[in-house]
Amino acid sequence: MTDAGLRVTLDLPCALERLDDSGARLDAVLRQSLLVLRVVNQAEGHPGREGEAESQLDRLEAKLDLALHLLARSQGGERAAPMRTITLHAGGFDLADDQGHQAGDRLLLHIHLCAALPLPLRMPAWVVQCGAGLLRAEWIDLPAMLSETWAQWLFRRHRRQIHEQREGRVPGRVE
Repeated sequence: MTDAGLRVTLDLPCALERLDDSGARLDAVLRQSLLVLRVVNQAEGHPGREGEAESQLDRLEAKLDLALHLLARSQGGERAAPMRTITLHAGGFDLADDQGHQAGDRLLLHIHLCAALPLPLRMPAWVVQCGAGLLRAEWIDLPAMLSETWAQWLFRRHRRQIHEQREGRVPGRVE
């Protein structure tokens, strides 16, 4: 399902921070990201007639996993990120940036995929190119399950953009 050529450009609340090299923190970030993506994918999925009960159970399980994670975390809310135009693909992202990042910098992208979820997806990346106000980054060592779940979300979003363009709507806004 991972197609290196599949790209979507969206207006999403997102922010960048320097990546803490602590392995334990990165593991926790990746676990949370998988939970967030599972819930988003399940919420946006469309069950077919066959397996509808199983699909509903999968949705419930994903929501329960995230709810338990949020309960265990019990922190204050995430700081609101500014709305920015970002191009996402299976291997990373492109983003207008004037924060002085340099090639080789390790970053953590905070991106809100769904307005209904209080947590952002947080993905580790390293800057491969930066200049003329554009930052190009690639994901750092995503676990296979997270990479596959990301590809599923990306594919759905790409299909949605095509559908919106055919209907004459402006694609790319997350509501």
